Amino acid sequence: MMRDDVNIEEIHEEILSPVIVMNSQNVKAVIFYLETTGLRHDSDIGQITAVSTVNDEILNLYAIPTKQISEEVSEVTKITVQTRQLCYDNTPVYCTPREKVSTNFVDFVNKSGEDVLLVGHNIKSFYLS
Repeated sequence: MMRDDVNIEEIHEEILSPVIVMNSQNVKAVIFYLETTGLRHDSDIGQITAVSTVNDEILNLYAIPTKQISEEVSEVTKITVQTRQLCYDNTPVYCTPREKVSTNFVDFVNKSGEDVLLVGHNIKSFYLS
């Protein structure tokens, strides 16, 4: 059974808390989170989840990574590749073609309007070090 809604309700509280604070202050922002194949800056993206404070929309995209997912990451995220199919908690998920993931994300951000603040959850500690 393919699922394209996996993990939407499971967005961690620490990701949603800034959305609630920003909404109360009328800040136009898109908060995004990446699941990657590892903890280094050259890791590959397997999932991108984003929330807009402007229109309360959620984007959740999976893509089959080109690099192997480390065991440590799979333990934390429950994301694995099984027989060339991306799975969350051993359930296959719908994957967006790799070439469309970044385009879909940019379109999602643009729908929030001009002067939107782009906030990456844990970006510095994991992906910019």
